[in-house]
Amino acid sequence: MKLAARAGRIAPSPTLAMAATAKAMAARGIDVADFSSGEPDFDTPEPVKAAAEAAIRAGFTKYTPSSGIDELRQAIIDKLQADQGIRYEKSQVLVSCGAKHSLYNLAEALLEAVDDDLDVHLRQAGDDLVAFQQLVRKVPVAEPVMRHALDIVRATRPRNPDSKDFIGKWVAFGASVRAAQYLVLGGKARALTSGRYHVSFEDIRALTHPVLRHRIITNFHAQSEGITTDILTDRLLDAVPLPRSGM
Repeated sequence: MKLAARAGRIAPSPTLAMAATAKAMAARGIDVADFSSGEPDFDTPEPVKAAAEAAIRAGFTKYTPSSGIDELRQAIIDKLQADQGIRYEKSQVLVSCGAKHSLYNLAEALLEAVDDDLDVHLRQAGDDLVAFQQLVRKVPVAEPVMRHALDIVRATRPRNPDSKDFIGKWVAFGASVRAAQYLVLGGKARALTSGRYHVSFEDIRALTHPVLRHRIITNFHAQSEGITTDILTDRLLDAVPLPRSGM
């Protein structure tokens, strides 16, 4: 039996390897800013725990439709409409385990083998994209810039003792560490496409709206008052001062 060629390309996840290294460093007492797996650095909120327990006790433990239950798909539609002004039909919404899972399923479902000439063209384009991705990750980021990204993300959390009053009033759940990760990564790409080889504070701040827009969960008070995540992000940028070094 001949195994698929992709089986030979399977390798340990570099993201999880970075996470393990960061945890080991933290265990040794080193102050680490972990930008690897993007897991929340706080415990699962009590309402989420309670909802999961209630679902189990109610017998909601059977297989669900592969595209997601109707109530969840409708909730996604409503959230996108309220937060981002985008409207979808239920037939356009599919729930999966994550972005990588969805992209893999799409590729398996939609793509066929291509002819040799097209295959060479696609491989070259793919190689160029991978090379640019690798170049982006090599762009240096000064520690103050990285700390500024973390400060912005931490400021979104209502349980943060230093958070502003409007965060406690309007935010149910703030952004996780992954938001800071993508602020920095996006900042690297923005710097390169602007002809620079270092990330500035302005690169980080310019990306706060697209990065935080779907990562801040507003509460009933915000929704009833028409406070969107974009409005909150504007307030955040005013509340988190730009460091004085001017990078």
